[in-house]
Amino acid sequence: MRTVRQTLQWSLMPVLLLVLAATTQPAQGQCPGSVMFDNQTGEFALVILVGPTSRSVTVPAGWTRTVRVAEGAYYILVRYGLSPKKYRYVRGEVFAVPATGSTSPPIQITLFRVAPGGDCIARTITPEEFQSALNLQVRTASN
Repeated sequence: MRTVRQTLQWSLMPVLLLVLAATTQPAQGQCPGSVMFDNQTGEFALVILVGPTSRSVTVPAGWTRTVRVAEGAYYILVRYGLSPKKYRYVRGEVFAVPATGSTSPPIQITLFRVAPGGDCIARTITPEEFQSALNLQVRTASN
């Protein structure tokens, strides 16, 4: 036989789950766009999206990941690899996420190896530059 406390716990559980789901979703209009990362490098990637909605996302080799973002100007920092001794770091150029709404397709960014002399719009960065951006994001998220 259930006690009053157990009955209240079970009857309030769906309400609590709905409240939790509502508070973890971005408000309508707050994150109207999305960016999809398609990792074609053959290596694990940790991507830091820097802009109005800063995020970090892991993208294993061969996977895609999509994040919701607010409109604005962004750039990415990427760390490739799983071994600290073999990490490679790059920074992409600035791109814009327009205020388009939830029905628009995401902006797709394909992560790939840069061929020497290729036309990739990215540059190598230092481990310190990457770590600084990651630390800043962690501090901002915890506030």
